[in-house]
Amino acid sequence: MGQESRRLLLLVEDDEFGRMVLSELLADAGLQVIAAEDGGAAIAAFGAAQPRPAVAVIDLHLGDASGSVIGTELRRHDPRLALIYVSGLSRDAPAVVEALGDGAATRFLAKPFGLQQLLDEIHALVG
Repeated sequence: MGQESRRLLLLVEDDEFGRMVLSELLADAGLQVIAAEDGGAAIAAFGAAQPRPAVAVIDLHLGDASGSVIGTELRRHDPRLALIYVSGLSRDAPAVVEALGDGAATRFLAKPFGLQQLLDEIHALVG
């Protein structure tokens, strides 16, 4: 995985304000961000990206699909993709446990989380 790819991140968040703020914070931290508002946009953006992002940060609750379904679909395109699922709902615990059990580079962060916490997870997954 090239250095350029490790700095490229796909952010999938249906909350427009949250997506905008997090995109700006991550860019200020030196990452290139491809932002998508739903699962369909995320899959299209990931497929078109060259190089492909090394990590995807995905809200578990999107308007058009479950974030874990989107993560699975993205991994079909690139099994090396690191995934960080995020959610503010404690009822997501079963979905999170199932998603984390896939044996791949997968993490979960509960909202609200701090920028440094997210950056630490990104660096732990992709360097």
